[in-house]
Amino acid sequence: MDSVVALVVVAVVVVEVIVVVSVVVVEVVVVVVVAVVVVAVVVVVVVVVVVVVVVVVVGIVVVVVVVVVVVVVVLEVESRIQRERGERERGERERERGERGEARERSGESERERDALSRRLPLEPALSLSLSRVRSPSLSSLSLSLLLSRSRSLCSLLRSLYARPRSTALALPPRSSIALSRSLSLSLSYSPHLSLSRERERERDPFFIYGIRLINPHILIKHVY
Repeated sequence: MDSVVALVVVAVVVVEVIVVVSVVVVEVVVVVVVAVVVVAVVVVVVVVVVVVVVVVVVGIVVVVVVVVVVVVVVLEVESRIQRERGERERGERERERGERGEARERSGESERERDALSRRLPLEPALSLSLSRVRSPSLSSLSLSLLLSRSRSLCSLLRSLYARPRSTALALPPRSSIALSRSLSLSLSYSPHLSLSRERERERDPFFIYGIRLINPHILIKHVY
């Protein structure tokens, strides 16, 4: 009888131990599972945060790079345009200087020719000079009939014919006659487009004669006799 009771007690103790151990094991497993789940959730959250931060940083870097590239391209294009404009302006200035140099050379040659002509002409001739405008054939010709007492007056007139317009012209009616001095008379037969200027010119102007300047200097000397 005592052995049976002892067996029952042992069995009950064993069952209780098994139950307690099972409960402990289950609790440990639950705790471990919960811990694993929490760790997994934390890892996922951390990964998501890292991914978001990386995406934001990459986006900012891309935007900055694009802005820098656009600014560099715009500055390069603007600098190229400015260089081209500067080169074009320098070319125009050089061309203008070349044209002025050529004009000075031509004026020097014309001056030398006029000086040679004045040296060849006699001092006291009675000269008649016939001129014709050839720039615009549609316009009527200009004829000048001059009676000069000295060849210096002729040279002065020739210088005036090479002059360029510098002031507002005062148009004269066709077929006008102007007395320039006691020994020089001027008869005009021309188109209304041809004008004379009576405005004061500079004292050192070599193309000014007797207060009158021919505005259109494109004159061809037909003959002198």
